[in-house]
Amino acid sequence: MSSDGYIKLGDFGSSIKLKDRFRTFYGEINNMRGTVAYMAPEVITLDKGAGYGRAADIWSVGCVVVEMATGKPPWPECENNFTIMFKVGDGATPAIPETLSEEGQDFLLCCFNHDAFARSTAIDLMDHPFVKCC
Repeated sequence: MSSDGYIKLGDFGSSIKLKDRFRTFYGEINNMRGTVAYMAPEVITLDKGAGYGRAADIWSVGCVVVEMATGKPPWPECENNFTIMFKVGDGATPAIPETLSEEGQDFLLCCFNHDAFARSTAIDLMDHPFVKCC
């Protein structure tokens, strides 16, 4: 945590250069990079060749919240990456911890929408009660 109270996360192993600093055009990214347990459905399937955009990061944020709440990565019951890929491709989502508040569980539901176009945006989530502390 920084001195100003913010938690900063980064994943430089899958960094790419984006065309626009503030938004990703759907379909701009057309290859698979990252850690499978944190990948959105459209990343795993490459959305049938259409690619994906920043909505995939929202799914990953949800996965990070799951790990922070449980101390385990998403999909701890899966033996390998192929099992995770099959489950996500088949419509499954990571387990939502019952120990989270109702707001926390709703936050994760907003992150784990399989439809990338209907998934909450970062701006939506910044206004979610789960992240409002005051």
